[in-house]
Amino acid sequence: MEKEAQASKLKILRDYELIYRKYKQNLGRERKILSDKSAKERFDELASTNLPRCIFYVFDIKDDCITFEKNLHLLGYRRKYNRIDIIKSVHKNHQKILPYLLYGLFKILFEEEKYLYEFKNNNIFLSMRRAVKYNVEEGKERFLYLQQFILPFEFDENDKMVSYLNWYIILNDFQGEKMEFEVIAHEYFQAPPKYLNDISTKVKELCSTVLDLLFKNDKQKEIIRLMNNGLSTVEIAEELPLGDNFNSRKKAIDNQKSKILSIAKEEFPLNNFNTVDNVVYFLDRQGFINKEKKYMNY
Repeated sequence: MEKEAQASKLKILRDYELIYRKYKQNLGRERKILSDKSAKERFDELASTNLPRCIFYVFDIKDDCITFEKNLHLLGYRRKYNRIDIIKSVHKNHQKILPYLLYGLFKILFEEEKYLYEFKNNNIFLSMRRAVKYNVEEGKERFLYLQQFILPFEFDENDKMVSYLNWYIILNDFQGEKMEFEVIAHEYFQAPPKYLNDISTKVKELCSTVLDLLFKNDKQKEIIRLMNNGLSTVEIAEELPLGDNFNSRKKAIDNQKSKILSIAKEEFPLNNFNTVDNVVYFLDRQGFINKEKKYMNY
């Protein structure tokens, strides 16, 4: 299954390379030639690429709306879509995590000049997999799992990004798959630049902070961390100072584990967690657990 997923991902990246070559031709590696074509002309040429189940749109940051689009109807969306609409369309499994990680990713790319330069000059791009709501009639809900790529599209006279391009590929109906975030170099298939490893490390560090977003109680986070490190309830009770004696500590841990399961079911309703072990395994696969950080002093 893992090999099939990797093969699928590789194919998508190769398809992306085809799109990007056309994008680069129309955008121009040096943005000073942007005036040669209007934004609409550049978008139309790019979106003319005939790949199945593909959606393109440009999002205007200042006006908070979609300006150009192709195949948006495949998601059942109307053209006048803003940020709030987009967040509302995300499946609850991803709804809290998406804005948090996306903001963090942009912060990573913009906080250092070398990353900002590479992003603005279209040498690197954001890639993610996430679930969005398909607007079906008769009140039925359906969610699609998408591969999304984000690239800068237009800049103002102060060289500030004012719009960005989204490109979606519809993968399948969403069944609880994990959200994946990456920063990828366009020369990915040749020799990835050294700075990409630095960015990848920062992205992993960002993902490992999601536990703080989901669980506000330090006891719960520490129990999750220890469980992920292989400790049993008995071993955790022997280690954590949560009571005057072993029995009271074990009871306190069982109580916190019950709360962990309840929170996880609320945050990830599609996963149908039965035990806390299921929750910890899921969070670890998502990369949301910092295995080194201690959340309690003891």
